[in-house]
Amino acid sequence: MQIISATALMSINETIIIQALSFLIFMLIMNKIMFKPLKKSIAERESYIEKIKKEMTESEKEIYDITINLKEKEQAMRRSVSQLNAKFMEDAYKESDNILKKAQQDIMVMKKEAYKEIYSKLDACRKDIETESKKIARLIIGNLLSGKLA
Repeated sequence: MQIISATALMSINETIIIQALSFLIFMLIMNKIMFKPLKKSIAERESYIEKIKKEMTESEKEIYDITINLKEKEQAMRRSVSQLNAKFMEDAYKESDNILKKAQQDIMVMKKEAYKEIYSKLDACRKDIETESKKIARLIIGNLLSGKLA
């Protein structure tokens, strides 16, 4: 005959209390050595990440403000350049008008001088023609009177 004995996977006796105490001591040691420093590192890392996120948000806001400021300055410069361009164009038109008026005045002066010269030459030519025509007329009359005309 055979004796059959069954052993349970876990028996409840005095060793369970020792195992529970061993497990509690192990958990206290693990908590002290591993979990607290790990939690501290995690907390430091999270605070560092939050700090970086805050700095990024502030930097993004600063970039946005700088961008808006630059756009405003660009628009102001464009308006200023546009005003300067308009002023330069106005000045250029005035200057071109002044140059044109001066050229017209110079042309009028030159025209008057040319007319004076033309009229003086015409008068001189008329006097020469008159003198020549009187000479020719005297010569013709002289020839007519003397009968040399044939």
